[in-house]
Amino acid sequence: MANEKHLYLTVGGGYVSTLTQLANETWQFGIRCSLVFGQTDPVGTLPSNWNPVSASINRTETDWNITGNWTVAGPGLDSFAPDDWLNDQAAPAIEAFIATSGLFSTGVQLREAKVYPIGTDGKAVPAPPYAGGSPVTLTWTGTLPIGGASGEIMPPQNTMVLSHRTNQIGRKGRGRIFAPPLTTGAVDDGQISSASRAALSAAHVTLLEDVAYGTYPTQDLEVRPAVIGAPWTTYATINTSVVDSAFDTQRRRRRALITAATTAAVSY
Repeated sequence: MANEKHLYLTVGGGYVSTLTQLANETWQFGIRCSLVFGQTDPVGTLPSNWNPVSASINRTETDWNITGNWTVAGPGLDSFAPDDWLNDQAAPAIEAFIATSGLFSTGVQLREAKVYPIGTDGKAVPAPPYAGGSPVTLTWTGTLPIGGASGEIMPPQNTMVLSHRTNQIGRKGRGRIFAPPLTTGAVDDGQISSASRAALSAAHVTLLEDVAYGTYPTQDLEVRPAVIGAPWTTYATINTSVVDSAFDTQRRRRRALITAATTAAVSY
């Protein structure tokens, strides 16, 4: 087959203004999804029967705005509206995930979610007549959503990995995302506490389930979080969340830190 495509959802934000040393820092994670006009398989080939087509999207909702220049034309008269999916499924799910009580710091701020149509080169597919691919973007407005845990924020590069498992054996069946920073209240003996780990696992599962859309044949299509990688032609539907007790490191979340150094002379 050729012309296989999938959806890539990215979630991004930064930190509240009172955390001045994190003023230039941002965080982001992404979830790939299969879009199947029909029934999704546990492991399968990505569909080639839908394409992004030109559309004018400029919506003002109560808590966010949505803009973009494409929608999806499927087989026959079937279609998929990425702006509706962001508005009805993804944004409420993401907000609830970030606001989970006792997990992510109230210093964590949610700012935007984007969805891209991705082709077999791993890049966004343009909707003709546009020369380049682009996302449909949902931007939170007004008072931006924040995390649901008060207390000292963890260093942003010290984060929990939320792992994805599927029926596909080997590396092609495994994926992960880096969660936004927790608070020090989630730490127990240098690792995440068992209670916080259980809460994070439950929140992760709920996020994946709520981002999904459709149950064929009640709906004409299904969107399912999946592990998808190069050469971008196959997918494995995520069926298991794994959250380890050890913190991980994502160095890109400390590249713009505002720091202060203490220098002291050494004499003998």
